[in-house]
Amino acid sequence: MEGRHPWPNLIRNERQNSVKPGRGIEQARINKAWTRSKLAEAAGYDVRTIRTLLEGEPPVRDQTILDVCLAAELTNDDEYFEASDEIYGAYARASYRKYEGVYFGFRRSFTYQSTFVRSVFKIKWDEEDELFIFKQYQCYISANNKKIDHSQVGRIYISPLTDLLHFLTIDQGAVRLVTLTKMRGNDDTMRGSLLTQSERTMFFQPAVSAIYLQKLHEHDLDVYLKSVGPIGPGDDAHTEVMEQIEAIERDVMFTATPKSTIGKAEPLSPAPSH
Repeated sequence: MEGRHPWPNLIRNERQNSVKPGRGIEQARINKAWTRSKLAEAAGYDVRTIRTLLEGEPPVRDQTILDVCLAAELTNDDEYFEASDEIYGAYARASYRKYEGVYFGFRRSFTYQSTFVRSVFKIKWDEEDELFIFKQYQCYISANNKKIDHSQVGRIYISPLTDLLHFLTIDQGAVRLVTLTKMRGNDDTMRGSLLTQSERTMFFQPAVSAIYLQKLHEHDLDVYLKSVGPIGPGDDAHTEVMEQIEAIERDVMFTATPKSTIGKAEPLSPAPSH
């Protein structure tokens, strides 16, 4: 056969993976829903050898790496190796490329009744840590000329079991979590709930709101940032946002109360374009 055979590159990728050796094999195992025992059986090795290969200590022979790669049907596709660690959901970047970009985020205000808050989210792939990260821009000047800044940064977890995305921020022991449904079809909107802490005069208290993120197809971030802030009853967007938030509270979120019931949610209509 003429030309270079891809197997040496495949072996080198598994030895020199920037995160840990055997990363591609581990991702392939997860995608197949195989246990390490199943992988060992398919490759003709014992579980101890598989564990050694995946953890990188001590080094194993090239032939062992090749045998396991072939058993896992692993190819020499560079993009394949752009995948998060298992703790984040072991998701491949290629499967979620459409999520990269800029979004408007809408939730209820924790301060003023009948008011909503618009923020801007930016999702991107972190090349160093190999996962999706987000930044939420929520900085604006209030009506009484006070600077409000609740901007956040964090990591994105995508569960293969629940089909949900989790935007997690941890800062000095404080935890903030946004849990969202995936985008479906041509609907570029993710819907879900926000769990955070709301500051009161003398203390903080747990706070929850429905929230949705609507993707923006123009990437002029500076223009979008000018729209960050409260949306009151007199604003043009108020009715549309209120309808979306109420639909999420009714059909997407489930809140355990004495009167709560589990029923079949009706499909939501796409969010209005902005």
